[in-house]
Amino acid sequence: ESNYDPESLRNSGRPIQVKRRIMGHHGHLSNADCMAALGELVQKNTRKVIFAHLSSECNRPDLVLHMARHCFEELKRADVEYCVADQANPLKTCWIA
Repeated sequence: ESNYDPESLRNSGRPIQVKRRIMGHHGHLSNADCMAALGELVQKNTRKVIFAHLSSECNRPDLVLHMARHCFEELKRADVEYCVADQANPLKTCWIA
């Protein structure tokens, strides 16, 4: 999950209670939290990462891809393919072994 960009969420028209819930400990993962988790989740056999559950109002696929590119460069993992899932357009089938 790479659900929201904090700045976009803060600037959104959502009620403050919703913003607090999303950013709370039991809420959603921000882009930065997602990228930080990759360092622990990506293993030597990881070949594909799909970023999903992006907020249509408080996030942008291009921002997630930019952050992911930087993250995988820092991890020295040019071998990992990554993409953003779009709710309106299905991805190609990918097989998990």
